[in-house]
Amino acid sequence: YQKNKRAPSQLRKYWSTARWISKHFGGDDPQEATDISSMYDSALGNMTTKLYTEPKQAVMPDMDDIKNLEHAATDSRLTRAERYAASVFRWQVGTSGRFDDIQHTSPHTVHHDNENIVGIPWQTKTMDNVTRKTPKALISTKHTLTGKNWWKPMTDDLIALYKARPHMDYILPQPGSMFNSFLDRPCTYSTALTWLRQILHRQGTPAPRANKTTLHSLRLWMAEMANLARVPREMRKHIGQWANEKT
Repeated sequence: YQKNKRAPSQLRKYWSTARWISKHFGGDDPQEATDISSMYDSALGNMTTKLYTEPKQAVMPDMDDIKNLEHAATDSRLTRAERYAASVFRWQVGTSGRFDDIQHTSPHTVHHDNENIVGIPWQTKTMDNVTRKTPKALISTKHTLTGKNWWKPMTDDLIALYKARPHMDYILPQPGSMFNSFLDRPCTYSTALTWLRQILHRQGTPAPRANKTTLHSLRLWMAEMANLARVPREMRKHIGQWANEKT
């Protein structure tokens, strides 16, 4: 179909027919065969003319967005749960860590002194079935852009959370429906993303920019600031926790 430059709709009909025959006559569903399904998806993609492609790169947060997280962490108008979440997101900014790394960190491994907050993930990103990286420490300095102690909700409430939930092996719990309480399970990525955008919007970040901000955006900020400050390339790679030169 691809070689003969057929329309994508023709290939979709053929695929549906093949699946229907397999289902009704006892054959194997081609959708379940990873190699065949991948070939189908690839061919369909090559046959489809794309007029516009949305860029997939994470949007770089503004300096004001980071300040808004610091304001939110100390904003008495917000609930305790909201202040804690803002504090955790601000810590993630400083660590250049993935949200998955944050959620794979047990509270009892988090320590802080006058300068830093350090957490040790019990699991990090798996590259393949053979290669597994040793988890790197998540380290953020207690640097403040606003003069506010944004780290206080996290360092104070994390102790209380862990005492109430000794089995807790994540940093950010799932919020209640109104984002004003915590449930006894880890926060999902989609909920954390909604929460982050809501916090930014309430603190004055314009809606279009807040809606484009992702949890991965937080990972970019520290390394990009180092780039603007002309920090050497090798140090930026360490700060951003980039796996390879291509990244």
